[in-house]
Amino acid sequence: MKNQEKIVVLGTGGTIAGTATDATDNIGYTAAQVGVAQLLQAIPGLLALLVGGHTRLAVQTTVMGLTLAVPLVFATAWTAKPEAAIERLMSKRVLLGYYALVLSSLLIGLSGLLGWGALRDLTPYLLTLHGLFSGLIMTVILFVRGQRQHQLTQQMRWQLQIAQQESDLEKRRREEQSQFLHMLMHELKTPLAVVSLALGTRANREENLRHASSAVQDMKAIIDRCVEADQQGQLTLERPPEEIDTSGLLNTLADQIPGLSSRFLLQAETGLPGLLSDLQLLQIVLNNLLDNARRYSDPLTPVTVTVFQTPHADTKGLCICVSNTPGLAGWPDAELVFSKYYRAHSALSESGSGLGLFLSRQLALSLGGTLSYAPTLQRVEFALWLPLSPN
Repeated sequence: MKNQEKIVVLGTGGTIAGTATDATDNIGYTAAQVGVAQLLQAIPGLLALLVGGHTRLAVQTTVMGLTLAVPLVFATAWTAKPEAAIERLMSKRVLLGYYALVLSSLLIGLSGLLGWGALRDLTPYLLTLHGLFSGLIMTVILFVRGQRQHQLTQQMRWQLQIAQQESDLEKRRREEQSQFLHMLMHELKTPLAVVSLALGTRANREENLRHASSAVQDMKAIIDRCVEADQQGQLTLERPPEEIDTSGLLNTLADQIPGLSSRFLLQAETGLPGLLSDLQLLQIVLNNLLDNARRYSDPLTPVTVTVFQTPHADTKGLCICVSNTPGLAGWPDAELVFSKYYRAHSALSESGSGLGLFLSRQLALSLGGTLSYAPTLQRVEFALWLPLSPN
């Protein structure tokens, strides 16, 4: 009986028979999609040998080609130079070590198929071990690569968060600068108006000169504060606090605002404690509140200021309420009264920038207090609460 020779093709992996949408995709491919016949058809010489009946020669040619390809693959990996712009998640030494181990085990298995050495009987087992070994090492490499990728992603998120924080800090700094400049422009307008009025009025010359001198001093104090802030390298609204006589300050401001002293009515509790705060900022807030009350109230009615001691959130403090009867300007919009540039339509006949109450509320917050709109049935009222001492 004639012996028939059987050729067994042992597949050790599905990478060579895999498919992918992109030929350069070394990870996202789908393994074991192409059959052995299709693989052989891709090599015209092998297909001719198979058709001619030279099966053994075809297999030996394939094995010889794989054997020669092993050192070529390793040499290619050794001489390859990755682009500098590409982030490497794994060192070249690790990859070369992986190629050396995998290709060495494959070379030993292929040498058995060619009859080199005494490993011919162990060839199927060696090739199987090669597949298991290469798969295990690739799993470890992919795991390490995934960890490095995760660390890189976390680092990028952290850098993005730092950049966002720096952007927010820069935005707040610009807002503070804008607020400071608005405050400067707004507060210089009032003293300039007083000086202009004093110089343009011949009656009560001595009193007018006193008001003008006081206004010039106010402008000088504001400019000095800007110079001081510039020397410190930042625009800041904070200043060492000093003890303030609230009632005395209110009376002084009422005398300085034209047309208010005769209508000013102060109602203060007896024995009020001194207020430890920033005198200049408090002057700006109170001056805005008093000037608004004078301008937008009925000129035949008083502007009433009530001062009393009251706690807020378990903190001792003073409350200064400025109220007036509405004039032709009417009642302000409770939702928009502290908005930037807000001015009621009925108040457009009076000059103004719409910044006074907006700035006053911001300054009250910087002093650790609050400024709220609390109207009654008959009167427009603003309540300024300040702690007796800064936190």
